Amino acid sequence: MSSTTTEDRKCDTPTSGGLDDESIGSLMEYIEARSRHCPWKGRSFIIRCPLTGLAIGLQRGILRLVPEDSEYVGGIHWSCVESDERLLGFQNVVSGTFLGRNNKGEFIAEAKLHRDYESFCVRQHPNGGYVLLVNRGSGFLPMRRDGVKLVVGTNKDEGIAWDFSRVGQDHDI
Repeated sequence: MSSTTTEDRKCDTPTSGGLDDESIGSLMEYIEARSRHCPWKGRSFIIRCPLTGLAIGLQRGILRLVPEDSEYVGGIHWSCVESDERLLGFQNVVSGTFLGRNNKGEFIAEAKLHRDYESFCVRQHPNGGYVLLVNRGSGFLPMRRDGVKLVVGTNKDEGIAWDFSRVGQDHDI
């Protein structure tokens, strides 16, 4: 493909070529694959830390980052729900409890209802994945890991961009 430079020399403009049918098909497959793994109500996911490959799960009732192939495999599936305020929540399919936080800044999964402490604003990260944000005082702060524990970050830029892998069938919650 050839290009020309505009008068201000800041932008190369293609003069021929462009996207052919094969490129458009590949681009559409990529977009479709990414959108299937977007957190959305009525879908279930494994939420994975891309840095460690560990998944958010319950280990004997305690929220931890656990290997997917461990004996706790059922405790790593989370059903996504949405509140009237359009905030997302994640309910464990085994325990029925919601991913949330306590007043010490730690994430837990003990609540049976989706309320404020179990609500997330989910933002797509430009490098892939999704940052899970919680409303904390005057703004939103991200979820981050502290070893195998999950805690509320103290800095808005220190959160993890989580990978969401879709599992199971869609459902209405």
